Amino acid sequence: MHAHHALVQRIVYLLAGPIAARIASGGAGLIMNEPASMVASVLLAAIRTPAPAHHEANQETDQGIAAEAQETELGTVAGLIRDHFGPEDEAGAAAAIDHLPLHVETLLRDRWSAIETIAISLLRHGRLTEDQFQRLFSDALPAPEMGALLDPSSA
Repeated sequence: MHAHHALVQRIVYLLAGPIAARIASGGAGLIMNEPASMVASVLLAAIRTPAPAHHEANQETDQGIAAEAQETELGTVAGLIRDHFGPEDEAGAAAAIDHLPLHVETLLRDRWSAIETIAISLLRHGRLTEDQFQRLFSDALPAPEMGALLDPSSA
């Protein structure tokens, strides 16, 4: 189970950025679970059709750089999921993709005020206090039970 926990932990960290960016940019009209659904759609497409080796993003703008970073994170997640389940278990991969982004969005929304506080501190001071640093890691680490989401024997 430790291998599954480590894999889920890595996936959670990689998914948190793109999902948080969608939550932050969504405004008041953002529907609950919409960011997770959008990320899941991208991931499902990515595991079914591997991305080209070179992506030509608009490097001239902050938006282009941010979009490429999110695409890279999601591409990494798709590769991790594809490698874990293999080509024979597309149903298992699809089930993980259905659940993991939803859990990450819930985790982020539950801790959104702490995330905003940390982001503001980083923007203002360029650093975190010791308390913010400790809280960030103690709150953000997913429970070992999330490893079951990638364990085909638990289905």
